[in-house]
Amino acid sequence: MLVDFWFDPSCPYTWNAARWLLEVERVRPVTVRWQILSLSALNEHLEVDPEGDTEGYLWYPARGVGRVGGQVGTPIIATDGLACFGPVISRIPRGEEAGRLWDGVVLVAGTPGFHELKGPPAE
Repeated sequence: MLVDFWFDPSCPYTWNAARWLLEVERVRPVTVRWQILSLSALNEHLEVDPEGDTEGYLWYPARGVGRVGGQVGTPIIATDGLACFGPVISRIPRGEEAGRLWDGVVLVAGTPGFHELKGPPAE
């Protein structure tokens, strides 16, 4: 399964999700295609830059948002006609735990009408 993964290299949650997808590649038949998406570019129209990049150094071409809508950040995952924002994870699942999270993400993202799922604050 080919998976497009849009990420902002300055986002710590995207870093965790990227490390998670490397684990997923080890335990599921998944190949990740890495894509850059800049939160600074997405937020350049805002008066206050939520990324704190007042000089614009983090500006890169933004891609991927059209797959899930304009009110998201990174990471964005798309595969087999599915696309979703997330997962936003505070720690990196390893091994089969990473595979189970992948299975769950694909399941909920493929459910018609699914929009959002949130958990408690980070550990």
